[in-house]
Amino acid sequence: MHVFIAIPSDGTVEAWFAQSLAAMVAKTLTDGVEIAGKRVVPRLTTKVEIGKLPMVRNRLLQLGIASGADYMLWLDSDHVFPEWALVRLLMVDRDVVGINQPTRSRPHLPTARGMDGERIYAPEQFAEEGRVAQALQIGFPMVLMRMSIIGRLEAQATKEGRRSIYPMFDFALTDDLDVAGSEDTFFCRRLFEAGIPIHLDHTLSWATRHIAPVAVGMAEALADRPAAAETKSKA
Repeated sequence: MHVFIAIPSDGTVEAWFAQSLAAMVAKTLTDGVEIAGKRVVPRLTTKVEIGKLPMVRNRLLQLGIASGADYMLWLDSDHVFPEWALVRLLMVDRDVVGINQPTRSRPHLPTARGMDGERIYAPEQFAEEGRVAQALQIGFPMVLMRMSIIGRLEAQATKEGRRSIYPMFDFALTDDLDVAGSEDTFFCRRLFEAGIPIHLDHTLSWATRHIAPVAVGMAEALADRPAAAETKSKA
């Protein structure tokens, strides 16, 4: 089993992300993955591409296909995730499965939308129960996809009279400011058109964090005073 890990970047990498990636790779290669009752240790290839998101994501997809990988794992370099993340996604066993992460800016909005087009606000109970649900679209901070879907995407492109599957990522802006016009939304639309379902893992969604810059003032310090006092008492 070969997993191609694709990391788009603007040239900077969060230290917490680097730590998460190293821990995940070590855990996966040490423990392996149980598939059909057998322990499998996957071969991992990691590729970082720097540049503008749509161009970088399309390039990474092209490289992933050329590598002959069985799976492609998309990771954004501004997230923190558990060491068991890849094993979990492989065990979920879906063609395309990702997570629901909030936007960095306030208000923090879920990026995943259900089949009704509404944002998915899932309680922690869903994570504890290990629920996996179908979604209309998801963001791409962490997505595992089987490369076998490429054939279906190529068939859809031919049906529509397109010369290739590209672009698979592109900005699709709309006049509705509440509707994402991001490159990952474009990708999800391509999947929908090809009849490829997208799934969302609530367990990993709750275990992952989006690293966000926040403005901190005295109001926040006062709000955190009880927690600070509790921490001091335990020291």
